[in-house]
Amino acid sequence: MNRKQSYEHMNFLKHKSFYLILGLILGIGSLISFYQVSVYYSTDESCAECHVHPHVTDSWKMSKHFNNKSGTLVHCVDCHLPPKNNTCSYYSAKVQLGVRDLWAYLVKDSADYEWDRLSEIDNAIKYIPNESCKD
Repeated sequence: MNRKQSYEHMNFLKHKSFYLILGLILGIGSLISFYQVSVYYSTDESCAECHVHPHVTDSWKMSKHFNNKSGTLVHCVDCHLPPKNNTCSYYSAKVQLGVRDLWAYLVKDSADYEWDRLSEIDNAIKYIPNESCKD
């Protein structure tokens, strides 16, 4: 290998290392950002921002999920998403429900909802995964 080829080879390796390091930094940064966004959008306050029916928050605060003798607080995601230990199921449900709720928030008129029918247990149970339900 002559000098010119050696220089080109070293230059190629430097570029390759640069792109590898850049890829790692961007990948790790993306994962951290995704996690932070996920944490924020898992809070009760975040859920209440998009709910077009404010009575849900009031109802939750009067229920045994919020107001109980043990002091245990059950958050929205505890019931409305699969358990976090099933990561794939949890995040796919989170995306699916988030997109559905965002679409409803942006496009639908909440005055058209049949709130009484939607709040009945037979309808509400459709939005709670069985593995999340604890007696």
